[in-house]
Amino acid sequence: VFSELCAGGSISRLCDGTFDENDNPSPLSVEAAGAFVLQICAGLNHLHSKGSFHGGAGGLCVENVFLGRGNVAKIANYYPLCSLVGTMDEKEVLRRQAKDLRGLANLTGQLLGSTSSTLFDIPPVARSFMQECSKDNQNIQTILTHPFIRGVQNMSGGMSITPGKVRRN
Repeated sequence: VFSELCAGGSISRLCDGTFDENDNPSPLSVEAAGAFVLQICAGLNHLHSKGSFHGGAGGLCVENVFLGRGNVAKIANYYPLCSLVGTMDEKEVLRRQAKDLRGLANLTGQLLGSTSSTLFDIPPVARSFMQECSKDNQNIQTILTHPFIRGVQNMSGGMSITPGKVRRN
């Protein structure tokens, strides 16, 4: 397996290294965090459309998403379907894909600077998105229709996501 060199490092550095004028930790703007979440959704949509999932031991998190050229988010440590053929049934694949979405919820919160004490500082639409991602038996197609993603798509110049494809309108 070959992968692209992502010289930007993991997006975890965006969660750790942003500070305001008073040297206090400062979360990414909702727009900036949303742009990364949209890119990660596109990646998960592609993986899930191929029957794959992230599935790393730590789950999908900011340490498993890297920045490629142009600050494009790239998911690392995913399980390709070819390595799983014959080892798990469809129900197990769907369960693991739902786990990816719970990871996406946590990742979204991290990008927005949330901790358990600051969760209510997150805009309601983003908080609702995180709650939807955390539901059992959730799927990426439903998540892609959430108002948070739709709003980010509108801000990003109309990026559209269909199973296995991402394109700019």
